[in-house]
Amino acid sequence: TILPAVLRFHLHPQVNVALQANRQQVVLYLPKGRPWRFDIQGAHVELEDSVYLEGETSARSRQIVARLPEFRARRGQPAERRALWSLQQLDTAPKG
Repeated sequence: TILPAVLRFHLHPQVNVALQANRQQVVLYLPKGRPWRFDIQGAHVELEDSVYLEGETSARSRQIVARLPEFRARRGQPAERRALWSLQQLDTAPKG
């Protein structure tokens, strides 16, 4: 059996994002303050559209989608995969 796994991190509409070339980092730009870097190991990242809901209103937003490699489950083995992620505030915006 092949088991796919996807992690989704939905963002606020005021957050702008930039996918880095290595597809394992995303820089998040908030309206005020320094940028943040989302970093993940064990998955490849894509950016996709999303919808932000607040009360009875909605707004377009973005989401970080982390796709883990496919895993072929075998009888008698635990179906365990890991993706380690972190969020770090940056001093300045990175290049590239």
